[in-house]
Formats: sequence, C-alpha cells, structure tokens
Amino acid sequence: MNEHDKNFIKNMSPLLITALVMFLMMVAFDSKADDHMYTEHGILITEQDLQVKSIRVNSIRGYTIVDNDTIRVRTNRREEFDIKVYSCFDISFAHRLVFQPWGGFSSLSRGDKIIPISFGRASRFPCTIRSITAVLKEKEDVEEN
Repeated sequence: MNEHDKNFIKNMSPLLITALVMFLMMVAFDSKADDHMYTEHGILITEQDLQVKSIRVNSIRGYTIVDNDTIRVRTNRREEFDIKVYSCFDISFAHRLVFQPWGGFSSLSRGDKIIPISFGRASRFPCTIRSITAVLKEKEDVEEN
C-alpha cells in the first residue's frame, strides 16, 4: 500500500463510519414503521381508531391469553379483539376465564372484571378491563385482471 492509499483511507474512514451509522439507524427506524397499519389511502390507523366500547359476552367463542395484560377474544362473527387488563396476577396460571360484566349486564366494557380460574377455583384477584381494541386482519394483496 502506497502513501496515497493510506491518506485516502485515513481521510475517508470518518465518512464511511458516519454512513454506516446512518444506514443502521435507517434500518432500525424503518422496522418500527412496519408495525403501523394504514388505510388504502395511506392514512395511519391509530389504536384510538380501533377502540371498541363493548363486546357482548354471549358472542365470545374463544380466547387466547397473549401475555399478563392482554387477552385476545374471538367472536361468533370471526372478529378478534384485544382486551387489555390490569391487576391480573393469576392469569398466567388460568385454565379458564369467566367474563363478568358490571351489574349483570350482557356486554363487557371498560372497568368490568375477568376472573381467572386456576387450580380448580376462582382467583381472589379479578382482572379489570382497561381497554378493548379491534384487531385488524391484513387483507392479502390480490391482483385484479
């Protein structure tokens, strides 16, 4: 390597390092942008847009415990909703959930309780519903002829 090549590498290395850092930041930022959903016209759909006021208890056909604060329910119309809860300590041990609307009503909404059944008995610490959000299913891109 001659003297000219050494000077070139020495002078260009800060620029190359800066370009590499910018590329890595762009890739990291772009992966977070993919988590958002947009309408067909490019309008961002927010979580507030997907908020649901209530779900009829008798329409629930199944559920999956996603994590300690999220339950995904499926309805008889093949819709899915994420129910966010707090104060839910026994949900990871639950083999069944009992949905308990306030006042004996037939619809679940914010503030209602979900009781985990674990080890054959109801938990003394029911989960409180924080929010109910519709889950959007992405449509497959079908090319029309």
